[in-house]
Amino acid sequence: RTLVVDKTFGKYGVNPYIYFALVMAIVVPYAIVTVRLLVAIVHRRLAQAFIYGFLALVLHFAPDVYIVVTANEVPDKLMESFYFVVFIFAAIAFQGIVMKVRKQRKSIGHGPKTD
Repeated sequence: RTLVVDKTFGKYGVNPYIYFALVMAIVVPYAIVTVRLLVAIVHRRLAQAFIYGFLALVLHFAPDVYIVVTANEVPDKLMESFYFVVFIFAAIAFQGIVMKVRKQRKSIGHGPKTD
């Protein structure tokens, strides 16, 4: 991702080294938060799920926010493409969490009843 960011946004003021450092700094906390989010949802702990969900959103979008904040005079088509890619990856991440929750609930007997 860093190489793509460098090639597409480097000339508009985005520092790929800062982007890479941000992504690397987020990897472990994001993994921990998403696992805790999954556990909270599976066990129907809504208050915890809300907190971990919020943290997961912040961590997931932090590198993208860095690009938006630091990029200068980016052509509209490039930004539209960027937003589209961000949306697609967010949808994939959300779908992954939904599938994991369903799988975990089914494995511990909290899934929908099928008579």
